[in-house]
Amino acid sequence: EGQPPRRLEVIAEVVEPRISVLDPLTLEPISRVQFGKLFFGQQKQVTVLLKNYCQHKVNFNVRPPEDPAAAQNDDDSQAGTATPLDCKPTEGRVDAGATYPLTFSFNPAMRETARG
Repeated sequence: EGQPPRRLEVIAEVVEPRISVLDPLTLEPISRVQFGKLFFGQQKQVTVLLKNYCQHKVNFNVRPPEDPAAAQNDDDSQAGTATPLDCKPTEGRVDAGATYPLTFSFNPAMRETARG
């Protein structure tokens, strides 16, 4: 009491989490998961690494890609069918500086065609 107000300057830099998906053999960043050629009904799994470059734990959540064809389909012919692309795990936490394996499975199925 009786003292003049003091000014305190607060400085902060917000840093976004930096994560990358790496090829497990080369440890180089990748932007695509390559499955190669597959026939309908075949399944292939590819494991990649999720690398956390931050000093803190980072949460992740893998969501399926948008399928414009499914969104435009007015009838329910695709309802209840599983997506041909899957990832395990779909969510988790990567420790600071750590890598975490993600396994993608691709299993293309032939779509039933209407016969008249």
